[in-house]
Amino acid sequence: MQCPRCHANSEEGSGFCRQCGCPLNSPPMAPVPQKDGVRTLLIVLICVVSAALIGVLVWIGIELFAKTPQDMENPSIVWIPSQEEYESLMTTRATTATTTTTTATTATTTTTVATTTTTVATTTTTQVRDTRSEFVFYDSDRRHLRESEYNYMDADTLMTAINEIYARHGRLFNDQEIQAYFNSLSWYRGTVPPEQFDMAVFNEYENANLQRLIDAQRALNVR
Repeated sequence: MQCPRCHANSEEGSGFCRQCGCPLNSPPMAPVPQKDGVRTLLIVLICVVSAALIGVLVWIGIELFAKTPQDMENPSIVWIPSQEEYESLMTTRATTATTTTTTATTATTTTTVATTTTTVATTTTTQVRDTRSEFVFYDSDRRHLRESEYNYMDADTLMTAINEIYARHGRLFNDQEIQAYFNSLSWYRGTVPPEQFDMAVFNEYENANLQRLIDAQRALNVR
């Protein structure tokens, strides 16, 4: 007689299996289900889900941290005014006496630099001969200007900021008042006639800042 549980052979008439003790006269018992397959499947699913989560986290990290500050502010192709457009913009400069006040600041200093003012007509002010204070934006050739730095300026100050980008490269000016102003600055070395000036000398920052300042001045003229 064969045991229905362990399949061991027993003598005929035996009441119990001498190997596992199973009653020999009872109905056959269902085999115990094996759990190894379920456990293996569960482990595989856990590994797949974990790998997917790790992949998502790596992708998020790349998107958030892979970009450099330069990527965050990659200037688009800028519009460069022609010589005629530039001369036309300069003619909008007011002919009345004006005093231009500039304040130069840096990110690492808390001291306000003394302002430089230009004496025009009957207005007399004390000029402070400090190289930085002689610019509206002394570093407009090294960084992109923020809108908050120039959106409060009047048309004359904006025009001075535009002209100093040209003057930094030695451009001369047809307007006698503008020429006199830059001649009074210690850093200015005017040697290039207007008709010979090549705007290809401007770098990326100067091109972008020139467009921004011209757009701001045009917006004032529209108001």
